[in-house]
Amino acid sequence: MFILIRSVIEKFDLKNRVSYLCEVAGVSRSGYYNYFSEKSQKRRNKKEATDEKVKEIILKAFHFKRRKKGARQIKMTLAGQFSIVYNLKQIRRIMKKYGIICPIRKANPYRRMMKATQEHRVVPNILNREFGQYIPGKVLLTDITYLFYGKGQKAVKKLGLRQSMSRRGNCWDNAPQESFFGHFKDEACIKECTTLDELKREIKQYITYYNQYRYQWNFKKMTPVQYRGHLLKAA
Repeated sequence: MFILIRSVIEKFDLKNRVSYLCEVAGVSRSGYYNYFSEKSQKRRNKKEATDEKVKEIILKAFHFKRRKKGARQIKMTLAGQFSIVYNLKQIRRIMKKYGIICPIRKANPYRRMMKATQEHRVVPNILNREFGQYIPGKVLLTDITYLFYGKGQKAVKKLGLRQSMSRRGNCWDNAPQESFFGHFKDEACIKECTTLDELKREIKQYITYYNQYRYQWNFKKMTPVQYRGHLLKAA
């Protein structure tokens, strides 16, 4: 195919060669010349320089408090911490262009919840999944989770302990708390901890980060502490 095209264009002069190649590529001749014009090159160089500046600003939010962040978290962090407002689409474009990647969560906890069909209750389900109470402290959620650090399950065996798991209940009844643990395990630096003291320190630091600095898209883009104050003022 390359030899055939080459033999064809050799029959044309320069002007006609350009016309022929533009036709093959599906672009106009005027568009071809415009792309390589000095004005277009300056415009591309200017856009590239602007993208570089935006990238550096986005990285400031991306690395803020050393926690993993996606595009929405970056947008809220820029606005809340640096008073910088960027379009979400622009942030995603820059992240894609420069390979700024936030690791995707291993599994969506809500999909796992859909598989939990059996109910397991020891008290009546009074809350009935009505989590949006809009009054701070009216409803408190609790849950347990397992954090593996250092040698993990090996310590359990060394102590001569046996593990037993009960059947799963319906996780939808505690969805917000389940969701919190999902984010916590993704964003906290648990694997770097080798002792219980290090683990406790990391948990404490993450809780401070989550309450004070982690903006929530569904909390009017506020942190939990800011949203709590907002609700108290509105009450």
